[in-house]
Amino acid sequence: LVPRFNQLALIFAKKMYAWNFFIVAIMGHNIMAFVPHRVNPTRPLLKTMSSSYNPNDHETPEERKARMELVRQVQASFYQNTGQDEDSMSWLRTDPNDSSILYNLPLWRVQWTEMIGFQNVLNVHVAHYTHMFRKLLFEHPKPWYFGHVYLPDGSENLDNPDYYFPNDSISNEEKKTTKATVFGTLMKVTDYVEEEDGRLTLLVQGVERIKIISACQHKPYAIASKVKIWPDQEYWEPYAGKEAMASMSDATQVMAAKESELYRELEFYNTVLSKNGGGEVSPLSNVNGSVVLDSDNIMEQAKNSYSIWLEKTVKDEATRASLATVTVHDERLEETIILLQEKKVWILLDSMIQLLNKAQSGLRIPVPSQLLGLLPNYDDWPPGFQLHTFVENLEDKEVGTHTKSPFVLLSKAYPQYPTLRRASRLSYTIWIITGTISTEVGVQTDYQELLELSGMQQRLQRAIQQLEAINSTIKAIVG
Repeated sequence: LVPRFNQLALIFAKKMYAWNFFIVAIMGHNIMAFVPHRVNPTRPLLKTMSSSYNPNDHETPEERKARMELVRQVQASFYQNTGQDEDSMSWLRTDPNDSSILYNLPLWRVQWTEMIGFQNVLNVHVAHYTHMFRKLLFEHPKPWYFGHVYLPDGSENLDNPDYYFPNDSISNEEKKTTKATVFGTLMKVTDYVEEEDGRLTLLVQGVERIKIISACQHKPYAIASKVKIWPDQEYWEPYAGKEAMASMSDATQVMAAKESELYRELEFYNTVLSKNGGGEVSPLSNVNGSVVLDSDNIMEQAKNSYSIWLEKTVKDEATRASLATVTVHDERLEETIILLQEKKVWILLDSMIQLLNKAQSGLRIPVPSQLLGLLPNYDDWPPGFQLHTFVENLEDKEVGTHTKSPFVLLSKAYPQYPTLRRASRLSYTIWIITGTISTEVGVQTDYQELLELSGMQQRLQRAIQQLEAINSTIKAIVG
């Protein structure tokens, strides 16, 4: 059994070391930082380009420099910010009356699912996506957003009508026949590097869950003509009530989307790449600890977006009057359940780490510091719980790789930060660990299914089940 455990531990360690990111490793009671190379096991490798002969391989450095300068001049003539952002086909348009709606969002359709709170480096080399991102970066102002949507076999199915998104001109019955995945992740480009050979290296963060309502283009890349921000139901349902009419649910989703937008500045630190595009990037987005948080003001703005939506959308005066007051329904029981689930996830994670350390003394178990920043600041953790002592060792330290930023324990630095938002972030980011080790103990993880679950309560429950299965397997191995 011990050799079997050692094999499992080494596989896990190697997979975690395969991440090209700064990670905090827990070794006994010590915190150890290291920078491994990352190949995410949950994401299939993209097919490489042909290795056929290229005459440019034999050019001198001076010839290459001159050729690339000509390429840059040609590119500059095609990609220019004309300032015509109000044009009907300009990308990333928002709806002034509905905070949950985006128009004309470019889509990166690939064969893996990205999760909220994850951070990644994209190496864009295929022609159609290089064109798409150049248009986004050079013809549109910041912030640069695009949609990440799962597509089986990636670009091979971009022009397959079976995977086309619905458009506004087809019937509801026709919409049901598409094989296209309509739930995805709103991604933000925080930095980019133009490589000498024309490739783009992008640093991106997953910031929101989205649903593709309709598309106006499918090839050479897709553009969603209408996208809806899709918050966890626990964000908006307390204001609507479980039996609310459709208009009330829509209005509270608008409010939840606005609230989420306003918290984005705190929740996502703007990480940058090194000048040559190399270096390492953390697997999860860090919190921006320099933000001065005013939760009351955020809630007021969210309620204002609710009122604007009602005024512009609900024409019946009596109905509008009945919905005018935002009332919080019975949310305490559900929130209590979620916070208990959140606490159990942390306890099980701590148990997993201790089991591994007990079985093989000195084994380093990597846990991203950005994940540890979500630990609740409780004083009633069970005896023997260790993660809070690791967090204490990280306080007043800087974390990250090329971009350093202060470690932030959210619940301590921002006590007014909504506990449900913290639990939701954990329900996504915990899979950076559980998803990696699960495959080695025979437990499969469907990331797209996790993304599409209605809310954080279901995702946390899945995480609990996954961690319990992992811990049971380890216990059976070590005896």
